[in-house]
Amino acid sequence: MVPGTATATGDGVTISGPSPAVYPLGTSTVTYAATDSSGDSVSCQTTITVVDTTPPVITCPAPITAEATGNESAFVVPGSATAFDIAGPVTITGPAAGSYPLGTTTVTYSATDQSGNRSSCSSSIAVVDTTPPSITCPAPITAEATGNESAFVVPGSATAFDIAGPVTITGPAAGSYPLGTTTVTYSATDQSGNRSSCSSSIAVVDTTPPSITCPAPITAEATSFAGAVVAPGAASASDIAGPVTVAGPSGAATYPLGTTTLTYTATDQSGNQSSCTATITVVDTTPPSISCPAAVTVEATSVAGAFVTPGAATASDIAGPVTITGPAAGTYPLGTTSTTYTATDFVGNTNSCHSSITVHDTTAPSITITTPAHTVYAIGQMVNASYSCSDAGSGVASCTGTVASGTSIDTSSAGTKSFTVTAVDNVGNTSHQTVTYEVGYNICTLYDSTRAVQSGATIPIKLEICDAAGNDLSSAGIMLTAIGVTQLSTSISGPVMASGNANPDNNFRFAGPGYIYNLSTQGLSTGTYALAFTISGDPTIHTVYFQVK
Repeated sequence: MVPGTATATGDGVTISGPSPAVYPLGTSTVTYAATDSSGDSVSCQTTITVVDTTPPVITCPAPITAEATGNESAFVVPGSATAFDIAGPVTITGPAAGSYPLGTTTVTYSATDQSGNRSSCSSSIAVVDTTPPSITCPAPITAEATGNESAFVVPGSATAFDIAGPVTITGPAAGSYPLGTTTVTYSATDQSGNRSSCSSSIAVVDTTPPSITCPAPITAEATSFAGAVVAPGAASASDIAGPVTVAGPSGAATYPLGTTTLTYTATDQSGNQSSCTATITVVDTTPPSISCPAAVTVEATSVAGAFVTPGAATASDIAGPVTITGPAAGTYPLGTTSTTYTATDFVGNTNSCHSSITVHDTTAPSITITTPAHTVYAIGQMVNASYSCSDAGSGVASCTGTVASGTSIDTSSAGTKSFTVTAVDNVGNTSHQTVTYEVGYNICTLYDSTRAVQSGATIPIKLEICDAAGNDLSSAGIMLTAIGVTQLSTSISGPVMASGNANPDNNFRFAGPGYIYNLSTQGLSTGTYALAFTISGDPTIHTVYFQVK
């Protein structure tokens, strides 16, 4: 505000007063002073009064719409108004928070400034019910069909609630419901016309299987390896809820040996099934046929008999495989053994036949002669016979030789002798074996065979013929004849040469005791030589040695 201007008279007067400023509500006293040129001053006062006659400006909150929360009302906190006054603070009053009824309520707000000026505005609180009621449907119902593909069902009751008031519920009626699932709808409507609905279901099911009756069991005789051809009977079935389809074996077919279980199944229109079983038993009461192998005859290979692998029987059966049992491979005794073969078919029917195994001994026993051997024994030498007999079949009944085994053979004189053993087995087969042996003289030298003579010299070969004990058997009646000379290192043989006329025809001269042969070494080179000679009655060739230098 700009205060007014004071006036004053006098010479050179200066006036001072209040400056333009903001003055508060109410009356303010202001002072003016006038001063002349002499410095004299005077003053005066006046007042400035500031008044507030303008009401404040108020703005109401926007209208509120609230959803009813119960008892047909809603708890609402109204909005706040705003106000302004140019002159100072403002006090605002308005509606309190509380329960407001369904519908629209007008609410008033007032603003009062410090001077008592007042202004008002209005808003509204609308409580509405737009929420549909809540509804809970009954649980689905499953009912068994009782006939005519349906069932009588009383549907369950739905429950409903609305926060703002009572609710009306509508739903399906009791009645006949068809096979299958029927969707049923329940509705709830509140007093404001809000509606909600839910669905449940009524399932009419057919879980009862149909009844079925199987045909009687069948027994048939097998007619081939595969079994028998049989035509199964037919099953019958029924169902309370509708038609039934029966499945099972149909038409004649070949059934194997044994019991075959047949299954019949009845299926209703809902897929329920029931089954029953019947049997077809194919039996085999006919024994198999069997043919035995030919009788076997074999040679005994030991006293126990012979190892024989019996022949195989053959068998057949119209209804299936056959197992054949018979004698095992093994040792069969001498004589005839009856053998039995048995054929058993698949179901245990049996049939048998008989054959035989004959073990005979037609082989003569064998003989082994160890002593005498085919060699030369000395006259008078003690040699015991040693021999044995064996028979692979029936065994040895007797084994006899020229002398008994273990006793002395004949070595009493020089010459070739024979020794015979005869063996007889227990069935009379006989064998003989003969060996020859030779008996000769031993040579007892009467000269030094290690003493060498000069080539061309005469060596008197002096010797006696002796028995095994060294006894001299020399006599004029026994002739010794030289037959050849052999150099040992070269194996070169040549004719023998006598020195002088004492040994005509290369015969040794009986000198009593013993014999002498004047051997010429003419033409013989250095070495060891053998002089070969024979003795009358002695089948062997004898040898003595000499040295030439």
